[in-house]
Amino acid sequence: MHSGNRLGAVVSVLIALVITTGCFERRTGAITPRLGNVQDVRLTIGGYRNVDLVLLVDDSGSMGQEQDILEERIADLVRDLTSPPDDDGDGEPDWGAVERLRVAIVTTDMGTSGAPMPTGGGSCEGHGDDGEYQSAASCSDAQLGLQVYQAGDDAGAFSARIGCIVDSLGLMGCGIEQQLGAASRAIERGSEVPGGFPASDAILAVLVLTDEEDCSLAQPEQFYAEFERTTRINVLCQDAAMGVNGASPAWLSSIDALATALAAGREDGSFVFGAITGLPLDLSGASPATILADPRMSYGERTDSMNRLVPTAACTSENGDATPARRIVEVASHFEHAVLHSICSDDFGPAIEQVTDAIAQQIGEFCLPRRIPLVGERVECELRVTLAEGEACDRSRGQTESAREDGRAVCVVEQVAADGSTGEGYFYADSEECPQIVFTDAARPPLGALVEASCYFETPRDAGAPPTIEEDGGTPTGP
Repeated sequence: MHSGNRLGAVVSVLIALVITTGCFERRTGAITPRLGNVQDVRLTIGGYRNVDLVLLVDDSGSMGQEQDILEERIADLVRDLTSPPDDDGDGEPDWGAVERLRVAIVTTDMGTSGAPMPTGGGSCEGHGDDGEYQSAASCSDAQLGLQVYQAGDDAGAFSARIGCIVDSLGLMGCGIEQQLGAASRAIERGSEVPGGFPASDAILAVLVLTDEEDCSLAQPEQFYAEFERTTRINVLCQDAAMGVNGASPAWLSSIDALATALAAGREDGSFVFGAITGLPLDLSGASPATILADPRMSYGERTDSMNRLVPTAACTSENGDATPARRIVEVASHFEHAVLHSICSDDFGPAIEQVTDAIAQQIGEFCLPRRIPLVGERVECELRVTLAEGEACDRSRGQTESAREDGRAVCVVEQVAADGSTGEGYFYADSEECPQIVFTDAARPPLGALVEASCYFETPRDAGAPPTIEEDGGTPTGP
C-alpha cells in the first residue's frame, strides 16, 4: 500500500473565518470582516513531468527466478507513474502522471572490458553488451534500443513490452558482473540518443537488480592477469575491494567515480538510485549507513557443495544465495534518494513501490483549485515541514524550527521572491490556469517529509461587495 505522506507532500490549505470585533473609545471607519472557507489541496515538491529510467538487470546464470519476479513487478512502476493512484482517498491522484517515460534496459555483461579472455572465463569476452540498450524482436511492438512511452500510449502494452525484454535477456552473461560500470556506460551512451538520455527535462532513475557484488573494472588487464594465475577466482572481486591476497583496489572503479558517472551531473532532486541486491531481508528499506554497519554485510568466504571457494552470503532464499553488495550500497550512500532492498525477497513489490515513490516526489506540482490572493507580492501563508526522525531544520534551506512532534522537527519555511533573489524557501506562482506553491531547489523537503500550509484568503461575495459592520457598532450587512 502507498501511504499518504510518503508519496509527495500533503498540504492542508486552511482558510480561516476571521471577524474582528471589540470595543472602541472613539468612532472609526467601517470594519470589514474577512470571510473565508476551508479546503484541502495537494502539493508535490518536484518540477518534472518526464522520467528516464536505466533498468540494470544481472543476466548471469544464477538470476532466472529473480528476472521472473522483476518481469511481474515492473508493470507496477509503469502503471503508477503513468496513472497515479489515489491511496489517500481524497479524490485526486497522489502525484502527477508522467508525460514521457523512457526505459533503457541494460545487462551487467561488460565482458572482460577488452582484456584477453582467461582460461575459465566462461562467457566473459570482449566488451560484452557494453551498456547497450536491450530490445527483443519477439516482444510485441518492441522498439530498438530505448523504450519510449508518451502520454496517451497504451501503458499496459508498454509495461508488457518492458517485461518481455527482461524475460528475453537470458542467463548467459559474464559471471564477473560490472553492475555499476554497465549502468554508467548506458548513461554515457545516452549522448547518442536524440535529445539526450537522460534529458534535461527528465528525472533520471537507476534501478539495479543483481545477486552479486559489483566488480566494475578500472584496470581489466591487471585483474584478468591475476584471474589467470589465482585459484581464488570466485572471491577475486571482493579481494580487490579489500586489497588483500595480492589483489589491488586500483583494479576496480572507485566508488566516487561511479557515483559521479551514474548521477550524470544531476542534483539529488532529479536523481533516484535503487538496488534490489545482496543484503539481509530485514535491512530492506534501511539507510546505507545502517546496512554497511551490519556484520552480515562483511566480506567473507566459504567452501560450497562443489568444493569451490565462494563469498559468504548476505542472504539466502529458495532462489539461492546473494553476496554482500557493499560497493553498491556505498554508491547509494552518495545519494539522498536511494532505495535499497534485498534480492532474497520473494516479492519485489515493496522495492518497486518505494522506487516509484522516490521518483514521484520529484514530479511537478499540482495546480491549486483556486488562486490565493496576493498581499503585495506575497501570500498570507505559513508553510511547515515535519522532517523525518533525526533530521534537523536548516536555515540555509530557509527553515526555522518551530516545534517538535513525536521527536521530529517541525520547520517553518521562509517565503521568498519568485525570482530567487531573496534566498531559499517557497514562493507562490500565481496564474489563472495553474496557481502553485513552489519550493526553491535547496528548500525542497526530503523524501518522507510532511508539508502543511495555513493560508488565508477571502471568499468572493455574490453581491460583489463584502459586508460591513456599521460605524456605530451595528450588525453586519450584506449576504
